[in-house]
Amino acid sequence: MQLQPRPVPARHILHWFADGLRLSTRQPLWFVMLVATALPAGMLLAAMPLFLLLPSLLGCGVLLAFSSEQASSFLATVAGQCRGKALRLLAATLLAAPAVFFIASLLLFGAQFDEPSPAQTAAATQSILSFEPADILLVTLFLWFVAVGPILWFMVPLLVLETLPLKIAFALALKACLHNLYIAMVTSTLALVFLAGINISISAFPLYAIVVCAMYASYRDVFYGEAIKMATAASKTVATLTAPENTG
Repeated sequence: MQLQPRPVPARHILHWFADGLRLSTRQPLWFVMLVATALPAGMLLAAMPLFLLLPSLLGCGVLLAFSSEQASSFLATVAGQCRGKALRLLAATLLAAPAVFFIASLLLFGAQFDEPSPAQTAAATQSILSFEPADILLVTLFLWFVAVGPILWFMVPLLVLETLPLKIAFALALKACLHNLYIAMVTSTLALVFLAGINISISAFPLYAIVVCAMYASYRDVFYGEAIKMATAASKTVATLTAPENTG
């Protein structure tokens, strides 16, 4: 059957984030490790490396949500799902390029009319140096979700969980957005939440985990009409042990 998105009621947003909250608690250390590996990029050349890494970071989070639902190994899931998909995730970074150039142009344009004094320059430098890597990650997430949030929301799960070319994944993500226009309100609200999160840098960890899990839950809902099933390793073991008895 050909993969196609479907419209779902806006009230399903509550289910996505409720499922996202539950999934994010299944393997919390992995979520912490994923964010922690991205933070050093925030210390190098400001936020630019994070723009390149962000699709991969979100994609790994979606894979972790998938493995959490299946109660399977995250590393095995990455090995099985990510073959040949890394370049597509990096190519998705180009979606943010117009926003980056636009914001950079505004900053340069404003600098021409506001010549800073030496004291202001020193204060601005000190402010940048005191900016924590987690803050840079939150600001980068804010820019992504403002610029390409609705498309990114569905495109990342499609790229990492389906065998689709980038062009097809983009077209399906766009179609999913047109069927569910309220997703723009969701991503805009999340952008503001990420921006507000810089007041508490540690919020990068739970926000990232909940959002990527909600992305996965919405993908399952919109493209397959399925709610996620919270499988457990114990239940799988019981099912395996009792299967011969049922067949006999």
